[in-house]
Amino acid sequence: MCGIGGFCLNPKDKNKIDPDHLAAILLMNLEERGRHSTGQAWRNSKGVIKTKKAPLPANVWVKRGEHRNGATTRILHTRYATQGSPENPANNHPICTGRITGTHNGTLSNDDELFDLLKCKRIGQVDSEAIFALLEYGNMPVTDALELPAGRAAVAWLDADDRDNTIHLARMSGSPLAVGQTPNGSFVYASTMSILLASCEQAGVDLAWTQSVTEGNYFRITDGRLVTCEVFKPAAPALRPRSYTTRSVVTTTTGKKRKGKAKRSAGRKVVAGYYLNDAGEWVDEALEVSRPVRPADYEWDDVEAMAEADAAAEEAIVFGSD
Repeated sequence: MCGIGGFCLNPKDKNKIDPDHLAAILLMNLEERGRHSTGQAWRNSKGVIKTKKAPLPANVWVKRGEHRNGATTRILHTRYATQGSPENPANNHPICTGRITGTHNGTLSNDDELFDLLKCKRIGQVDSEAIFALLEYGNMPVTDALELPAGRAAVAWLDADDRDNTIHLARMSGSPLAVGQTPNGSFVYASTMSILLASCEQAGVDLAWTQSVTEGNYFRITDGRLVTCEVFKPAAPALRPRSYTTRSVVTTTTGKKRKGKAKRSAGRKVVAGYYLNDAGEWVDEALEVSRPVRPADYEWDDVEAMAEADAAAEEAIVFGSD
């Protein structure tokens, strides 16, 4: 999983919200969703889209001051690499494809097929690039393009053809997306509601309303105002690999037998992608794990993960920890 976040501030909040501070807080909170690289995109004073990114965790990136530019409209990203080395800047987000500069949380299973369909040059190896290639080269309405990628996706992008203060957001299948707006009309978003609320509270940004975006929604925001909201039918997410669940019988201190906690194990071992070794070098070697982490089958649903964590905590309270 990766982290996406950002904002489009209304001019009325010019002296009330510090965009550099808000960007720093969002990135620091998004770091839990990915530490392989950090980046952002914005428009400069001339309206030109600029990007900055590096294969560093957000806390290091922010401490270096890389987030500072004063821009009031930005898209942010923290990456967990599953396809494409973080050492290659083309694989890190934001991804630039023609006039489109975008960020993506999720994984695609048909990126190769989409590039075959578009017959355009692939710049990096990362699957996310296919989404922005569709928006640039697909020659179709935005919502039609968003229906083609298969997998999990929440995306944000800037379009060079737009007026200065505009961002685009969409939630396709699986990957979560939370949005909110201040009383003065500034728009803020993040991967999850908990990150959105915590970031705005820490940055001193009051939200008049918030919403967890449902699948198949596309937004266009200008000067913090939601000017376009369209629905579409996203492709079904990639199927997860079959897993096998076993239960052990545990004898309690009272002599009663109860079923042990279910343990999920994948049917095969796969590589865990890129990782940072003790020497500070990126390594592209197989780490054997029992839980799949390849792009087509990695990201377990956030709701499922939270439910399992809650169940484990409740079981520890009832039965005691092992």
